[in-house]
Amino acid sequence: MDVIIGFHLRQQFIKMLHYFMGRLGNASGRIPGILICSIFLGGLGKPSHPSPTTTMRIQFTNLNAARGSIYLAIYNQESKFLDEKEALLQKIIPVSALGSLEITLPELPAGTYAISCFHDVNGNGKMDKNFLGVPTDPYGFSNNARPSFRAPNWEEAKFYWQPGAEMVNINLEKW
Repeated sequence: MDVIIGFHLRQQFIKMLHYFMGRLGNASGRIPGILICSIFLGGLGKPSHPSPTTTMRIQFTNLNAARGSIYLAIYNQESKFLDEKEALLQKIIPVSALGSLEITLPELPAGTYAISCFHDVNGNGKMDKNFLGVPTDPYGFSNNARPSFRAPNWEEAKFYWQPGAEMVNINLEKW
């Protein structure tokens, strides 16, 4: 029975496709017909299987002061990387112990991300810099990217996150 129903549905789809392609264009203009058939069949709506989400675990290491907060920003687009106003997610994490700190971020879909963070040791709510503009607060990036004399770019800091992925480790260091 299922085979017969599947066969009839396929035949109806083919008839509908031919109808729209014939009505909406000649041989060079068949794209509108295919597009309309896709809309009717839900091809342009939400994916039938939404991206699985998973808890992302991040471990910050090399905490040399048991005070202040870690300011975390997660990005999912190269064009927005290091623009804190454009971060996908921002979080302020209180620090109360030396050594390392682990956090979890629930329900992030699989995808490409990059992380930037700094440890605001004195609690003034900003990354402190010296007179040359060099950060004096400990900071870090995903992949522990640390190029000399500049911030890392997207390619250096990006990583692919998916369900079952390992913990993201970020070592916080001063310049």
